[in-house]
Formats: sequence, structure tokens, C-alpha cells
Amino acid sequence: MSWAKRNRKWLEKARERWAPVDPEPLRVRAWLAAPVAWDTYDHLMIEGLLQFVVVMRETGRLPDDVFAGCALDVPLEDTDIQVPIVDEVLPGCEVPIARASAGWPSTDSVASVRWRRSRPRGDRYGASVVNASSGNTKAMNLPAPVVVTQFVDWWVYGDRAMIEDLLQDAPTVGGKRSGGLGYVHGWEVVPDEDWSWFGPSGRLMRALPASYGPAQDATAYQLRVATVRAPYWHPRSRMLCCVPIQRLGESADVLPGGVSVG
Repeated sequence: MSWAKRNRKWLEKARERWAPVDPEPLRVRAWLAAPVAWDTYDHLMIEGLLQFVVVMRETGRLPDDVFAGCALDVPLEDTDIQVPIVDEVLPGCEVPIARASAGWPSTDSVASVRWRRSRPRGDRYGASVVNASSGNTKAMNLPAPVVVTQFVDWWVYGDRAMIEDLLQDAPTVGGKRSGGLGYVHGWEVVPDEDWSWFGPSGRLMRALPASYGPAQDATAYQLRVATVRAPYWHPRSRMLCCVPIQRLGESADVLPGGVSVG
């Protein structure tokens, strides 16, 4: 039996349960209790986090376990996970894109490094020989790029009640969470005035297909290959994109010349 057939039932239930019913413009803020693993090249996206919680609730399993054995060529319609954010199909692109911005850190954020260290404890292994250079007993000292920030903001067009419900089961954001990174003090979801693919300065708020004409007229972006739909590790939506350039300490509402709005 194929992966799509094995998982069709819960995916269909998720589409019924988590499709946005009463969408509105929102600002979602994660107040952080620890630095977040992030290099500002691959953006921090809220849809992937919401998908993680949906998979856990619908299957009782971790997404890594659920997607084990899922071939990379399985089509979008068989693998898509519903979240309570409105999707839009843009001209020139067949892939639906969530109306959600990339994550933007507070203006006092700074880049840093956290080290993940492990050392062999020979007295606990019950072995006469412990190899510290390979295998499960290998000693490690690995750097992880992080951003130290008070909070991260996302702007979305979605169902507030459903998003708040899912975020109750999201105590962390970003990667390398087992190393103590990305812990959240609390979530804040509040109505916003409006929602757009572009900020007040005309800058892109998230990666968009280069085939979408208005994206190429935006400011503060680079042209490169990226994915436009969660889960972002999956190549099903990989294409040439206009991708926002994020600089730490800069507001999402920054105007040319470095003047921020509001």
C-alpha cells in the first residue's frame, strides 16, 4: 500500500477540521525564553509549526515518523496538510501559497552561536574500549547559528481561534529544540489592520514565485531557488523565487534608507 493510501483518512479529516472558517488579518507573536536556531537565510515560517501540531493531534505520532517512507515524488494533493491559514494561487504558479509572512525578529535581535557538546562517558558504557571518534560514542562539539531576540512576529490571514488552539501545543520554534533552543514564554495572536504579500515599503514579506510579476517589483529580495509551501524540506514546491532579505535589527516595515514605520 502506498504512503498516500495509508495516510489518506487522517489527511482528509485534518482538511475538514482545520480549514479556516472565520479568517482575518492577524499578527502572531512568539515571546521567546531562549535563543532560536536560525541563520536568516532559511526563513522561520509559521505554517510548518502549525502543520507539526496538526500531524501530532491527528495521528498521535511525530511528523518524522509519519512521513517516513513518503517518496519525494508524491504529488502535493496527496501530502498536503491543512492549517487554519488561507491559501492563494497566484498567477503563474499552480502551487497554493499560505497567506503568511516569514518570521521577523524584534529590532534588538543579534546573531550568536550556541554549541552542542557531547563527550563519551566510558564509565557508563560497560565496554572495555570506547571509540571517541565515530559511532554512538563519538565526542561532538558542533556550532549552531542562533538569533537572540525578545520575540518573533508573523503576519497571517487566518482563523484566530484555530491558530490559538494549535499554538497551545507549540512550546518551541525553530530547529535544534532538543538542545534547549527556541523555547516560547507565550504566544500572542491579535487582529491586524490588513494583510499583504508586501510590507509598507514595498518589500516582500515572504518568498514568492519569480513567475508572479508583482514580486519582481518588490524591494529587499534576492532571486534564488526556494520552496513556497510547507513542509519546506519537501521539494514538491521548489522553484525560482523572489526571497526576502532579512537583516537583524531591521523592522519588517523598514523604508529605503533604514527608516522604520511605526
